[in-house]
Parts: sequence; C-alpha cells; structure tokens
Amino acid sequence: MDEDRMIDLRAAKLMDFVMEASLGSALAAFVIFNSVFLTLGVLCAVWLGGVAVLNHIG
Repeated sequence: MDEDRMIDLRAAKLMDFVMEASLGSALAAFVIFNSVFLTLGVLCAVWLGGVAVLNHIG
C-alpha cells in the first residue's frame, strides 16, 4: 500500500513539473513572439508531450 502511494506522489510531482514547464514555455513564447496563437500552440505541445511521457512511465 505504501508503494502505491509513493508512485502516486511521484506522478503528481512529475505532472506539476509538466504544468510549470508548459506555462513557462507559453509565457516565453508570448514574450518573444507576441502571438496568442503561437502561445497556445506551445502550451498545448509542451503539455501534451509531458503527458505522453507520464503515460509512458506509468
């Protein structure tokens, strides 16, 4: 039971990292390119990439 809880905590920390990375990348894209569409594209791409990695790990 403790092992399952540790795996869930690890996945939660990784998901938190993915969310922070996607928001940071989107903010950087907006500051650099000043484009809302590019910002949304970067946000979705980084988030989906991170979720794909999480699904592959767990």
